[in-house]
Amino acid sequence: MKKIKLSIILISFAMFLFSCGGGTDANNNEGETTNNNEENNEVVEGDVTNNVETTNVENNEVVNEPTQESCGFPIETVEDFLYYVAPDGMPATFESSNGLYIFFRADGTMAGGGPTGEESMWEANWEFQPSSPTGMIVLNITMEATNTAYQFGNGGYNVEYFPDDNALVINCVDFIKQAY
Repeated sequence: MKKIKLSIILISFAMFLFSCGGGTDANNNEGETTNNNEENNEVVEGDVTNNVETTNVENNEVVNEPTQESCGFPIETVEDFLYYVAPDGMPATFESSNGLYIFFRADGTMAGGGPTGEESMWEANWEFQPSSPTGMIVLNITMEATNTAYQFGNGGYNVEYFPDDNALVINCVDFIKQAY
């Protein structure tokens, strides 16, 4: 009787191992385990702009893809951009809710900083590139802030404007126009 119970247990264990992929798969690749019935719900991060979740049907992968939705009033030309950031040729200062400030000059230079003074100041050259749905400014930092918390960074930034509250929006971060 003990031999029968032991045989049943060993056969059950062998069947369990085989069902979990311990044997050979459909392609006769010994030792490799595959389980095509299991769903792969990996989340892959996209751009830091507004994301829309889509599903890749082939492997059930959820992907966050950037949308082309705007976060304000699109700025389409360099003239429009200068109209908002340097009216009458004088730079306007824009400040974010956490104390970062930026201003653009009509000559293609800009500067910024934060509430900590000199250690947060930086300078850059800017260039406006039209794109859809809004234009993009491309920054080339010429002097970085010594405090890394205030470094803006090189690269392209989508730029828009909220005319009702005088907010300049760079990649959906509000910078409110300050009156000095």
